Amino acid sequence: MRSLLLHHVVAGKVVVDPDGMRALARDNLTRLQAQRAPAAAAPLDEWARLLDGPLLDLLEVLTSRSEHAQRLRQYSPFAGALTDTEREAALAASRVERSAGDGPQPAPRATLPVAGPEVQVRIDLPLDVQSTSERGWPWAFVDEAPDPAVVVPGAHLVAGDDSEPVLVRVVEVDADGRAHVEVLGRLRSRTSTS
Repeated sequence: MRSLLLHHVVAGKVVVDPDGMRALARDNLTRLQAQRAPAAAAPLDEWARLLDGPLLDLLEVLTSRSEHAQRLRQYSPFAGALTDTEREAALAASRVERSAGDGPQPAPRATLPVAGPEVQVRIDLPLDVQSTSERGWPWAFVDEAPDPAVVVPGAHLVAGDDSEPVLVRVVEVDADGRAHVEVLGRLRSRTSTS
């Protein structure tokens, strides 16, 4: 759970600064590959492919609960990507999650700082996070997205609006054209007073 929550925060930072975060991971990967044990060869090679591949594939591995993604995260090249504050927030969410028992739990919410006020976040899916479906998921109409083709189940998108952007995972798209999403974290500037 700890690794998953930490990597959700990393995923938020990758969405906001894909080039910078990929550069950091590539530098770390170069060091890891130089000192790798034979067992680490395949996972490190896969990280290299992910860092050079489509952004959504990278985000999937960072946030997936699959066994494959869990194994890859054991060799994560994103060391140093999180500030102490970001790391502690994710670890605190992990402690709350563990102490809550085995029943169904809502997804952890994190505030994901952005590198500065000059960073412009592109909204992939306009969304009112307060508007929820009968199942409790926030939702939006797919045809309101600038590129409706990217709004597919499993996709990680920036949703909301310019004043309240959030990182989401599309849970499903129903027959009425509504995308139901899971909010993974809120994006905001470090200099924000809210």
